[in-house]
Amino acid sequence: MAKGEPGDVCARTACDRKPAVGFNRSTGDWYCLSCSRRLNEENKEEAQRLWDGDLVIVGIVPFTKEPAFLDENGKFHCPCGASHSRGPLDPLSKVYRCLHCGKAYRVEGVVELR
Repeated sequence: MAKGEPGDVCARTACDRKPAVGFNRSTGDWYCLSCSRRLNEENKEEAQRLWDGDLVIVGIVPFTKEPAFLDENGKFHCPCGASHSRGPLDPLSKVYRCLHCGKAYRVEGVVELR
Protein backbone atom coordinates (compact mmCIF):
# COMPACT_ATOMS: atom_id res chain seq x y z
CA MET A 1 0.00 0.00 0.00
CA ALA A 2 1.05 3.59 -0.55
CA LYS A 3 0.24 7.10 0.58
CA GLY A 4 -3.27 8.06 -0.50
CA GLU A 5 -4.53 4.48 -0.82
CA PRO A 6 -7.60 3.28 1.12
CA GLY A 7 -6.74 2.26 4.67
CA ASP A 8 -3.13 3.43 4.39
CA VAL A 9 -1.48 6.81 5.04
CA CYS A 10 -3.41 10.03 4.31
CA ALA A 11 -2.71 11.54 0.85
CA ARG A 12 -2.10 15.05 2.22
CA THR A 13 1.63 15.83 1.98
CA ALA A 14 1.80 17.38 5.45
CA CYS A 15 -0.04 14.46 7.10
CA ASP A 16 1.09 10.95 8.02
CA ARG A 17 -2.03 9.73 9.85
CA LYS A 18 -3.69 6.38 9.23
CA PRO A 19 -6.12 5.09 8.16
CA ALA A 20 -7.15 6.91 5.00
CA VAL A 21 -10.95 6.65 5.12
CA GLY A 22 -12.20 9.50 2.90
CA PHE A 23 -12.38 9.26 -0.90
CA ASN A 24 -11.73 12.56 -2.75
CA ARG A 25 -14.10 12.72 -5.73
CA SER A 26 -11.83 15.14 -7.60
CA THR A 27 -8.41 13.51 -7.22
CA GLY A 28 -9.31 9.88 -6.47
CA ASP A 29 -6.98 9.95 -3.45
CA TRP A 30 -7.82 8.84 0.09
CA TYR A 31 -7.50 11.02 3.22
CA CYS A 32 -7.62 10.51 7.00
CA LEU A 33 -10.80 11.60 8.79
CA SER A 34 -9.31 14.90 9.99
CA CYS A 35 -8.04 15.93 6.54
CA SER A 36 -11.30 14.74 4.93
CA ARG A 37 -13.28 17.05 7.19
CA ARG A 38 -10.87 19.92 6.54
CA LEU A 39 -11.08 19.47 2.74
CA ASN A 40 -14.87 19.32 2.89
CA GLU A 41 -15.03 22.53 4.92
CA GLU A 42 -12.54 24.39 2.70
CA ASN A 43 -14.32 23.33 -0.51
CA LYS A 44 -17.92 23.34 0.68
CA GLU A 45 -19.44 25.77 -1.88
CA GLU A 46 -17.59 24.39 -4.92
CA ALA A 47 -18.31 20.77 -3.96
CA GLN A 48 -21.99 21.58 -3.49
CA ARG A 49 -22.06 23.16 -6.95
CA LEU A 50 -20.14 20.32 -8.66
CA TRP A 51 -21.41 17.23 -6.84
CA ASP A 52 -24.38 18.41 -4.81
CA GLY A 53 -22.55 17.18 -1.70
CA ASP A 54 -19.15 16.83 -0.06
CA LEU A 55 -15.86 16.73 -1.95
CA VAL A 56 -14.54 13.87 0.20
CA ILE A 57 -16.88 10.95 0.84
CA VAL A 58 -16.19 9.41 4.24
CA GLY A 59 -17.34 5.94 5.23
CA ILE A 60 -17.51 4.14 1.90
CA VAL A 61 -15.92 0.71 1.71
CA PRO A 62 -12.46 1.02 0.12
CA PHE A 63 -12.43 -0.53 -3.31
CA THR A 64 -10.64 -3.78 -3.94
CA LYS A 65 -8.33 -4.81 -6.76
CA GLU A 66 -10.42 -7.87 -7.70
CA PRO A 67 -11.81 -7.83 -11.25
CA ALA A 68 -15.27 -6.31 -11.54
CA PHE A 69 -16.67 -4.93 -14.76
CA LEU A 70 -19.50 -3.21 -16.58
CA ASP A 71 -21.12 -4.86 -19.55
CA GLU A 72 -22.07 -3.01 -22.74
CA ASN A 73 -25.49 -2.15 -21.20
CA GLY A 74 -23.91 -0.49 -18.15
CA LYS A 75 -24.70 -3.38 -15.79
CA PHE A 76 -22.16 -3.85 -12.98
CA HIS A 77 -20.82 -7.42 -12.49
CA CYS A 78 -19.16 -8.29 -9.18
CA PRO A 79 -16.71 -11.17 -8.51
CA CYS A 80 -19.21 -12.50 -5.93
CA GLY A 81 -21.51 -13.36 -8.84
CA ALA A 82 -24.07 -10.61 -8.34
CA SER A 83 -24.91 -7.95 -10.90
CA HIS A 84 -27.04 -4.81 -10.91
CA SER A 85 -27.77 -1.69 -12.91
CA ARG A 86 -27.29 0.90 -10.16
CA GLY A 87 -24.68 3.47 -11.13
CA PRO A 88 -21.38 4.33 -9.44
CA LEU A 89 -21.14 5.89 -5.98
CA ASP A 90 -20.21 9.06 -7.85
CA PRO A 91 -20.29 9.59 -11.64
CA LEU A 92 -16.67 10.80 -11.72
CA SER A 93 -15.21 8.18 -9.38
CA LYS A 94 -15.79 4.98 -11.37
CA VAL A 95 -16.25 3.26 -7.98
CA TYR A 96 -19.22 0.91 -7.71
CA ARG A 97 -20.53 -0.86 -4.62
CA CYS A 98 -22.00 -4.33 -5.01
CA LEU A 99 -25.54 -4.41 -3.65
CA HIS A 100 -25.10 -8.07 -2.69
CA CYS A 101 -21.71 -8.31 -0.90
CA GLY A 102 -21.19 -4.61 -0.10
CA LYS A 103 -17.63 -4.42 -1.44
CA ALA A 104 -16.58 -1.47 -3.59
CA TYR A 105 -14.68 -1.77 -6.87
CA ARG A 106 -13.04 0.71 -9.23
CA VAL A 107 -14.24 -0.12 -12.75
CA GLU A 108 -12.11 1.16 -15.60
CA GLY A 109 -13.73 -0.18 -18.76
CA VAL A 110 -16.60 -1.96 -20.42
CA VAL A 111 -16.58 -5.64 -21.35
CA GLU A 112 -18.64 -6.92 -24.25
CA LEU A 113 -20.50 -10.08 -23.24
CA ARG A 114 -20.98 -12.76 -25.89
